[in-house]
Amino acid sequence: MLLWLGPGLFVLAGAGVIIARRAVVRDIPDAALSAEERQRLAALLKEGKER
Repeated sequence: MLLWLGPGLFVLAGAGVIIARRAVVRDIPDAALSAEERQRLAALLKEGKER
């Protein structure tokens, strides 16, 4: 009986873990960049385009 139900239980458990992790990731708010961070990002992007 375990050989028949075992794989299905593993699939259900894996699906539950994936769904639970997605819910946690969605709850994290996006952080806005500070003015200093925006300047640093702009400098890095400009440097990358020059190459």
